[in-house]
Amino acid sequence: MYQRLLICTILILSLCTGPTFAQSAPSDLLILTEEFPPYNYMDNGTLKGISVDFVESAFSHMGIDIPRDSIKILPWAEGYNTTLTRNNTLLFSTGRIPQREDQFVWAGPIISDTKVLWGISTNDSPQIPDIQSYRIVAIRNDSGISMAEHAGATPDQIIEVSSPEEAIMMVENGTADAWSYGELSGQSMITKYADDPKSFSSIMKIGAIDEYFAFNKNTDPGFVAELNSTISNLKINRSETGSSEYEQIIYRYKPVGCVESDISPQMVTDLVNITSDTLSQNTPQTLKKINAMVAPYKDPVTPGLYVFVYSLNGTNMADAGNPDVIGRNMSGKGDVTGKMYRDEILKGAVEGTGWEQYLISHPTLSGIFQKESYYRLTTGSDGVQYVVISGRYTPCA
Repeated sequence: MYQRLLICTILILSLCTGPTFAQSAPSDLLILTEEFPPYNYMDNGTLKGISVDFVESAFSHMGIDIPRDSIKILPWAEGYNTTLTRNNTLLFSTGRIPQREDQFVWAGPIISDTKVLWGISTNDSPQIPDIQSYRIVAIRNDSGISMAEHAGATPDQIIEVSSPEEAIMMVENGTADAWSYGELSGQSMITKYADDPKSFSSIMKIGAIDEYFAFNKNTDPGFVAELNSTISNLKINRSETGSSEYEQIIYRYKPVGCVESDISPQMVTDLVNITSDTLSQNTPQTLKKINAMVAPYKDPVTPGLYVFVYSLNGTNMADAGNPDVIGRNMSGKGDVTGKMYRDEILKGAVEGTGWEQYLISHPTLSGIFQKESYYRLTTGSDGVQYVVISGRYTPCA
């Protein structure tokens, strides 16, 4: 218990000692971005987006005040080249691809971005598209180039331009067959610039890439490390409101998703029942093993299948998936919509077993997803009642 309290104290202090972190911020730090909705974009004269909110929140926790109007918006190629050549420059959102790995130092990831080929569907379009049959336009220095090549395109198929507007125009006038770009941002740009946005569709998914904050290689490594540490905490820390700041930011901009699950309802209920049995036989040892995240309490093959245990007052007694919340009372704390699903689980467990649905982030995918958890009330070997819980992400079907 002392060790746990010590860890919590250190965590709290790390979020409160802003001036210490602020001293590591380069005095000439230049922050650059581009129009890339919903990650970073201008809306009625105000800079907004997932990446903008995220970097602002992270810097705030580090004790650094960065006014949004100090972040400069440049065409992607210009911002990219500036970051390569100017010390203490930050560029976002930047896809971390092998060709760039040694060109920058990285903080993140921020989010995963699906890359597609955008085109105009016609009756004579191939039913099974072959990427080598397309003339592909892409933004200069954009990851869409490497993603298209990785998907099978050859360099001589790719036409480089300087802006999304130019790329969309080339697809519309027939000088290119497809545009290699992000799925969400591409849809927004097509709506903004295309003569007939409804004529465009995603004709092929060519992969996904993690978007990062990219720094010039000569930026203070201590500062970048501090930002990375802060980003990690913003993603996992749900102790204040029940949802992390990262989840709250994502929910503002990105639709709730669903994900095909390799975890069946039977696997979830089996894990809850196994845990309930071992709790009733040896509570201290079971709680210890859950917190150690060992099998069967965290599945080694399917790590998304794990169990956690609450007391009846809402204190997290053990958690094989999120050790950050162990020992914290989570009663009265909801998901990103404010739904108090934990309280509903506690209430339902008093009456028996059941399932509860809510929204939460995914450990390996970017976004907010639907999840459902099964619960069961169990009396431990110590005579105390516990609520044993496990869950799975709800499949799209």
